Amino acid sequence: MVKKNRNKEFLVVFFVFVLIAIFIFLYFNFRSRNFSRAAALKLYYYDPVTKEIVPVEKDAPLKEDNVLNVYTLIGMLKSPDSTKLFPLLDDNCNLRSVKFSDNLCIVDFYFKAGKPIFYSVSREAATVYGLVNTLTELNGISEVQILIDGKPSQYFYHYIEIDKPLTHFDSRIPKGEEVNLYFPTQDFNNLVVEKREVVNTDDPVLFGNRVLKELFYGSLYGLPQVIPQDFVNSFYIKSGGIGVVDLKKDILKNSIGSHSEALFVSSIVNTLTELPDITTVQITVDGQVIPSLFGSIDISTPLTRFMVNANSYLVPYYVYNFNGNSFFAPILYKYGELTPRNLFDLLKASGDYSTMLSKDANLISYNLDGDLIEMTIDPGSISGNDLEVLKRQIVLSFTELPGIKKVKLTVGEESFVLER
Repeated sequence: MVKKNRNKEFLVVFFVFVLIAIFIFLYFNFRSRNFSRAAALKLYYYDPVTKEIVPVEKDAPLKEDNVLNVYTLIGMLKSPDSTKLFPLLDDNCNLRSVKFSDNLCIVDFYFKAGKPIFYSVSREAATVYGLVNTLTELNGISEVQILIDGKPSQYFYHYIEIDKPLTHFDSRIPKGEEVNLYFPTQDFNNLVVEKREVVNTDDPVLFGNRVLKELFYGSLYGLPQVIPQDFVNSFYIKSGGIGVVDLKKDILKNSIGSHSEALFVSSIVNTLTELPDITTVQITVDGQVIPSLFGSIDISTPLTRFMVNANSYLVPYYVYNFNGNSFFAPILYKYGELTPRNLFDLLKASGDYSTMLSKDANLISYNLDGDLIEMTIDPGSISGNDLEVLKRQIVLSFTELPGIKKVKLTVGEESFVLER
């Protein structure tokens, strides 16, 4: 009997020691995973002056659990210490989850108010690559896969591809180049210019493809599209500056009238002929030259800008206001003499649209110097905001003159060198 009692006591003591050991193990495991240790890491922020990401060494309160560390670092990316640096992320962009697969960190984001549509190329690139560079500072992370709302996405916001895992980024971040895209007015009476950024590249074919992608993506400001779906098969450039846009055969299933067809074709031609490497545009379907898309506009040969002989027309750009934004509508006037003074006079008489030039505005002088026109004008009474619109109106109009690519505009004591 005594022996049995001793055995019981021994078992009780043994189990008590086991429980104490388990408690101590769990406690120190919990402590090591959840109590912070300061570690110096490089966190990346956006420098708006250089338009680059810059590393800033900071003490981060790291834990043993890298999932928690990812949450910590992303929170720190939203709050740079210096007012000269911009945060990579704002409160609209938040983490849904963090997972790991070996050395791959999978971060899943959601946007409380939807994806922003007016981010610049460099800001979006800074967000993506600064995020990746910061997370790969953590031990055990060599790649980052970004998901949006639990699913793979081709782009983070609009420009920077995230469909594959990303590694530490050591190059200069991509920059944007502004282009002019042509969309119809709300009443489909005319085309207007919307300025948009496209990721820059030295490859004119790749750049042309990106421009077409933006055109078929549609307006960021609510301007309509004649055909909203992207039907582009491919784009390439032939000798002589002929840009060839090959469309998918399914586009022929659309049924539109002659006016809408003219707007659709013109939007492609006018947009692409904004690019310096393209003088005319040939539209094909599944690699074949066809007479017409919808029965009205001849596309059997390469098309010129505005589909006319540009050496016979003056093209003033008037102001079209829509949804609180100013766009610019080109209106063609056939003239025997394409002089800057005739064009200036046309800009003062806006017709169905508006202009920033008052009727008593005066072209004081102008001088042609190669591809530059130097102009001194008196626009009449004009405010600071209207002056910005006028500058855009002037440069678009006067660079449609044959051979003109730049405008040096002098208004009062101020001078501006303007390009399209």
